Amino acid sequence: MPPNAFFSTALYPLLKKGYSSFGWYFYNGAFTMFFRQISARSLGSIVMIIVIGSVITTPETHEEMQRLSVEHCARSRTEPGCIAHNVYTDCEAPNKLVFVEYWADLAALKAHFHVPESKEFVEKLSAMSPDAPDMQIYAAESQMPG
Repeated sequence: MPPNAFFSTALYPLLKKGYSSFGWYFYNGAFTMFFRQISARSLGSIVMIIVIGSVITTPETHEEMQRLSVEHCARSRTEPGCIAHNVYTDCEAPNKLVFVEYWADLAALKAHFHVPESKEFVEKLSAMSPDAPDMQIYAAESQMPG
């Protein structure tokens, strides 16, 4: 993989025939998904997809990156399947913007990544940040107490 590529993997169950794991890699301003088949198992019902991401700012870029991030979150909340999309400043690392997103399903998240404005946003932030953005994607399932 190219040295400037962002790579994050984890297991994400999908509600299709069986379950698959998938991950994302970031390269040249675009997120690309890869799939790998794993054994099917019952995990309960998937309630939503949760995305936790972050990007590092500099004193020179912080204000502009924050402005772009707030605009991106507001626009993203209008997309079908977006339950919540917010950006926060990390209290322990004020130069770190943290994104917390909730999506109704994987299809809505995949559609979000294909929106031209989302791709443009990632390209702009990546160009302004001294480090590659970080992102983890989780599938949340409902659990009954007890």
